[in-house]
Amino acid sequence: MSEASVRAAIYAIVNAVSNAGNVWDYERWAAFAAGKDTIASKTISGSKVIRFWTVSCERIDQEQVTFSGDIKRAYHFVISGAFGLDDSAASEKTAIALTEDVMEALDGAATIHNATDFTDGINTASQLRVFELRLIGTEFCHYSEISQIVTEVV
Repeated sequence: MSEASVRAAIYAIVNAVSNAGNVWDYERWAAFAAGKDTIASKTISGSKVIRFWTVSCERIDQEQVTFSGDIKRAYHFVISGAFGLDDSAASEKTAIALTEDVMEALDGAATIHNATDFTDGINTASQLRVFELRLIGTEFCHYSEISQIVTEVV
């Protein structure tokens, strides 16, 4: 799989999660303040809420496998999510539950794991790196950052 193929697969996985909100396969942070209503907001269960995800490639590691001449490549992706803060609705619980749904979808996806080389000890299960409050544009939001590594031998 190329970087573009892995990115497209992760995008499709996150986009298929129920009530995920808007999903983009690239970072949209610069456009957030100007287009909050169209870029970050989504109507879910009849209410307009800030809820979105972005998928970006953080780095690509590779090494040559000496005995075969093949190259082992590890794509390191970051899936970032933002959820509008609503203290009266205990939005933190909803945000972390949705984050777990995304992680479970990533972990169960044969599309990104069928070519994964599990022999090198790299943990390819998704990992929640950050879950905190952040000011995004002018809105306080719950922010999730999931890391996902996809490895292959090319």
